[in-house]
Amino acid sequence: MIATLVFCTISDPEKALKEIQRVSKPGAKILFFEHVRIAHPVLGKIQDLLNPFWRKIADGCQLNRDTLSMIQQAGLEITTVEPFYKKLFLSIHAVNPK
Repeated sequence: MIATLVFCTISDPEKALKEIQRVSKPGAKILFFEHVRIAHPVLGKIQDLLNPFWRKIADGCQLNRDTLSMIQQAGLEITTVEPFYKKLFLSIHAVNPK
């Protein structure tokens, strides 16, 4: 399964990730490419401040989601994470361990 720049907009990303885990075969590879909240204190705070306005003009897209943590909490096993553009974008490779 491949998901590109969708988990910033999904209204219930935790539920969507649980569903991905449920319908994927054990050992299935799941690839994500997502923008996330930057860990840098100043840049992350800027994302937080811009987020309410950005959501309105970008059809619900949220600049500051911690998608990597959500993927881990959903029970998917992260195998690799490759950052792009100062860690604003992450290429996340995961597998369904169940």
